[in-house]
Amino acid sequence: MTKKKDITEDLKELEKRVVEFDFRKTKDVGKEKIASLQVIFDAFSQKVASSLSAKLASTVQTKVLTVTQFAYADFAKTIQVPTVLGMIDMSPLKGMALIEVTPNVIFNFIDRLLGGKGEVISLTRGLTDIEFEVVEGIMGDFVKDLKNGWANVITLTPQVKRIESNPQFVQITSPQEKVLVGTIEVKTGETTGNMTLCLPFLTIEPIISKFTGEGEPALSEEIKSTASPEDMAKMRKTITDVNIPLIVELGKTEVTMRDMLELKEGDVMRLKTKVDEPLVMYANEIPKFKCRPGIIGTRIATQIIGRIESGGED
Repeated sequence: MTKKKDITEDLKELEKRVVEFDFRKTKDVGKEKIASLQVIFDAFSQKVASSLSAKLASTVQTKVLTVTQFAYADFAKTIQVPTVLGMIDMSPLKGMALIEVTPNVIFNFIDRLLGGKGEVISLTRGLTDIEFEVVEGIMGDFVKDLKNGWANVITLTPQVKRIESNPQFVQITSPQEKVLVGTIEVKTGETTGNMTLCLPFLTIEPIISKFTGEGEPALSEEIKSTASPEDMAKMRKTITDVNIPLIVELGKTEVTMRDMLELKEGDVMRLKTKVDEPLVMYANEIPKFKCRPGIIGTRIATQIIGRIESGGED
């Protein structure tokens, strides 16, 4: 009788400890965690701006607009059709992430990479086979930026698994599961659009403590500083491998079309540049240096004598 009474009391004690759990209810990411995660989105955004500027040989500006959380089904409803969606394997983390780029931005990138000037394009169609190949390369660069942006938190080996244009064909988590969505504004020339990074909570849950200080150190000062010495060193290393065309302009003049058509070998054209006036060296079609012409051995050369700043000369 005593044993039965003891068991009954033990069961009642256990019942007090039991907490009801609804598996259909998804977890929310606290505001503190989102604020910390935004630093990571900022780092990713800066890496994208740097790599795209080098790849397109044109200035690309990026800015994180929002970092919010949605149920995946609600996020999917916000995606326009058609679009460009990259499914990214986030190994060693489990699950997939999504990178979406609005069509006007992606077609601008394609136009520049195929030799165009990056004019404002507002196409709302799918990709051709050639365009698809170009987009694969762009997504590959985004994946490298993602790896570098998270380097101070975890060593990722992300890979592009698939590229789609219709969100109905993309399912990276269950409809009711929470996802973190970072919206990044991308501006190049006169074209402005968005790229979006979508991360399921289940994917980043194993490392979420690193963003809150719970059981793991909070984010390092290197991550908090958007211009740390380490980031600057990595950026310099990336820039040193970029090829930039340099053109020295000997001078300018104006001629009529008739005179142009009548030009022949041996003709002399008078330029507006004076003999003792410095020449202008262009870096990627932008005037950057003042220089003088000369010769080194048998080669034509120029000597840089000053820098031309955007706001004037020094």
